[in-house]
Amino acid sequence: LGGTLRGPSWWALRDYHRLYKQIGWGSALGAADRSIGANPTLIARSFYPNVTAGHPEGGGAGDNGIRNRLYGYSDVFNGEVAVSNPNAPIGDYDNGKLVPRPLNCAVSPYVSRVQLVFSVNKTVTTTTKLSDPVREWDPIRRRWVWVVYVTTSKSINLELNLTPVVSIHNPYNVALQFRRMTQNGDQSVAISFSDMSKWNFVIRNYANPSTPKSIPLSEFFNMQAADTATDADTFKVFLPKDVVIGPGETRVFSCPSGNEKWAQAVQLTNTYSTTGGFFDDAANWGFGAAKLFDGTNSIGMQINPAGGNFRMRHALTSWPGDEIKNTGSTVDFFFKSSEQAEVVHKNISATTFTNLKAAANGLPTGEKFFADYNFINDKFDPVTGAPAEPSIITVIEIAAKTADSTVPDAANAATASPFPLYSHSNPLAASSRPDGAGRDPSTGVALPGAAPSYELKILTPDAWENLIELVPRTAAQELDPEAPTFAYNGFTRHVDGSTKVILTEIPLVQPTSLAQYTHANFGVRDQAPLFSIGNSFATTLVPAEQAWHNYSGWTEYDQTYLLNAALWDGYFLSSIAPQMTTRGTTPLAPRISNLEPKTISYADSITGAPTNEKPGDTGLSPNTKPGFTRESVVKSFVQGITPLDNPRFALITPAGNETSQEVLLADHRRSASVLLNTGAFNVNSTSVEAWKAFLGSTRKMAMLDGG
Repeated sequence: LGGTLRGPSWWALRDYHRLYKQIGWGSALGAADRSIGANPTLIARSFYPNVTAGHPEGGGAGDNGIRNRLYGYSDVFNGEVAVSNPNAPIGDYDNGKLVPRPLNCAVSPYVSRVQLVFSVNKTVTTTTKLSDPVREWDPIRRRWVWVVYVTTSKSINLELNLTPVVSIHNPYNVALQFRRMTQNGDQSVAISFSDMSKWNFVIRNYANPSTPKSIPLSEFFNMQAADTATDADTFKVFLPKDVVIGPGETRVFSCPSGNEKWAQAVQLTNTYSTTGGFFDDAANWGFGAAKLFDGTNSIGMQINPAGGNFRMRHALTSWPGDEIKNTGSTVDFFFKSSEQAEVVHKNISATTFTNLKAAANGLPTGEKFFADYNFINDKFDPVTGAPAEPSIITVIEIAAKTADSTVPDAANAATASPFPLYSHSNPLAASSRPDGAGRDPSTGVALPGAAPSYELKILTPDAWENLIELVPRTAAQELDPEAPTFAYNGFTRHVDGSTKVILTEIPLVQPTSLAQYTHANFGVRDQAPLFSIGNSFATTLVPAEQAWHNYSGWTEYDQTYLLNAALWDGYFLSSIAPQMTTRGTTPLAPRISNLEPKTISYADSITGAPTNEKPGDTGLSPNTKPGFTRESVVKSFVQGITPLDNPRFALITPAGNETSQEVLLADHRRSASVLLNTGAFNVNSTSVEAWKAFLGSTRKMAMLDGG
């Protein structure tokens, strides 16, 4: 197809290498130097450039142009079609079109699972009415009397509820904090849901079952949120601001107990509640009649798709100027927050899911059936008056796959071959789309369905206790309303899963091996593995004998092979770097790979003055340990006082080179000339003498145990 094949930028790899400089170590009283005395903490961040740095200034919001200016799948190759921000710090263009590539890697907890629980409950109002006195003849007493008649009537009001249950997993070895970047910011992280115009709320009166009533969810939301909900931003939820998620934890967030009216933006809390959520405020559900059934009718309800897509956008504040407001403004949300990831499901059809297919009676098998209104749960407990659990209708579940992942529509049917995350895909990628599962090789049309790392389910659990399995709370946690709620994760989300799952890492000190870069999250596509560097698995999207392949209107490449070919046998890590203080420090705001001649202000403190940094890197960080700058480390090594962080490196003096060792070590182009890696052997060596020495050293050594 022509053009240039572009991989991740070197700046992003450099950024990952330097993350250890931004870690905060809290207080570690009595801890030895450079030891872990408290949970190291890092500020969560998206890829950069993002939003403000990449969008055209003053442009519109809510269309594919916005997505393409970030890290849209196809546009990673060919350049996006719309005009970009002329001040964007990305000088990478293809025929005048910006090719969005990150200069800073992303490090953030990710959305492990979202369950949108649609439910219904009822309020029964009994009305007693006294008639006017009527003069009637009493035949028993044989006289005229005045009579007052008492009549009683019931009105039944049903409310459709939505309870979002969000599980956030931190797969890293450090605590990660979602944190505001401005003092005026209301929130630090939000998750929005959109493209729901072809998802329908269906209600069936069994007095006439062949003609159910139906309304698109996007239209239903518009009825509740005063026309602020759009197809591009139907509704969003906020996590508690500045929340910290510990290493390996999976935290569960939901609405607080009690009910509130539907809104485009909803605040979640640290705990899991089955009596929270927001209820509809529509008089007739948009069906054109206030009375849908009488007290004796059987009722069926369901949420189902009739085609179309479904999007989930995870946004946070991490870069200078990022801001998330409490308002439901779509423009503010798209332009003032940074997008960590967008998970897309395409061409969703009701026929894909068994729960939505017709049973023998011709009606959907997953429809929630109520014999009459008495079988629908009350909105309030009749004894205490407290909010009661509503009756679940449908659960839309978006989840990252686990080892025991199931087919989309059957909760207990294991797939034949579980999908291996991280080694074959990347749930932390900016773009998670079904394109990542491949394209039709002849037409180039994207495959339908879910992204490689995610699955979409439509479930009808019979009770709230079957919705999610939680880690038991301690007695102290039960007494603390702010205590967090945790879920299981790992190879399964059931009780035999793990309570803490660390799957990748941030360097706590400077990396000393290229293999550590396998954890660098700088690939923007779900089908490109997170664990690319050092990974020997070939991609299934390209013929095995090729590094890339041109399909019809589409080019796919083997990122794992190309990254390893670019790095190994061409680079090494000298371990010459400053040391950081590991006691009593706070995490620093993410640092931009500053390619422009200007000073940047960083919100290292929400309330304090910003830290201003000028262009040009001195190797220093506000957390640099006094007396342990890069220059001090070199001098101490040359004088034989302190070895480098890689203790295998020995100092040598090349013959005929009179340049001082300190000068050579300080020069990244010449440092290898004075460093000897003791005990190492290059298996790719073509030296006969080297192989003789290596193999000869194994003479008379037992290589196998037991033959």
